[in-house]
Amino acid sequence: MDRRPVTPAPVVAVVGAGLAGLAAGVELQRRGARVTLIERSRLLGGKATSFVVDGVEVDNGQHVVLRCCTEFLDFVDTLGLADSLRFQSRFVVTVLAREGRPARLSAAPLPAPLHLALGFAGYRHLGIADKLRVARALVAARRPAPDGVDMATWLRTNKQSRAARRAFWDPFLVPALNASLEDVSAGDALFVIRTAFLGKRDAACIGYSTTPLARIAELAAKQLESVRLRSAVTNLHIEQGRV
Repeated sequence: MDRRPVTPAPVVAVVGAGLAGLAAGVELQRRGARVTLIERSRLLGGKATSFVVDGVEVDNGQHVVLRCCTEFLDFVDTLGLADSLRFQSRFVVTVLAREGRPARLSAAPLPAPLHLALGFAGYRHLGIADKLRVARALVAARRPAPDGVDMATWLRTNKQSRAARRAFWDPFLVPALNASLEDVSAGDALFVIRTAFLGKRDAACIGYSTTPLARIAELAAKQLESVRLRSAVTNLHIEQGRV
């Protein structure tokens, strides 16, 4: 008979019930931990939530996902909701200028990164000079960003004009990173560029969930040991390397 002592499951606290916290909690629970999720608000999901208006469940803004967001796709698959996602067959997006003038950027059936070259060449919101500068910046994006530099500074260093920011960088990076480029590290922003635009041909394809966002969070929370809403973490007590 095997009399070796049974190692108790580790107890883990995850602070924050946004998608990142929920995904981390589900993965830890799946690996044998006992997870307590702590969230100061009354809602799960952070900004990716939904609420009922006149009997209709409405998302808190239409959140979208790119096909290159493989960690999120794995998370949704773990919850059994992979079939609820709908994706473009190819990347196509229409960008409106401030006065409402539209311009379309789309992918062609070519290997990456050439798949976006034709669409970008015909992108009407930028002139030839700005397109050349953006192209050079995309080449520079393949190199690691220096530490401690925000994306706005990186763009200025790489000679990106205000028009290029308004018509190209901001429309794609601000929604993806959920913050202004002055508040985002260049490393994080360039990772998005490399993954979505310089990676696989379908990496930038846009998708959305047909399941209300709050349901995703609820399903994730049910897999955890416990959830504490309206509970703020004010400090951490660390003793002998443990919290």
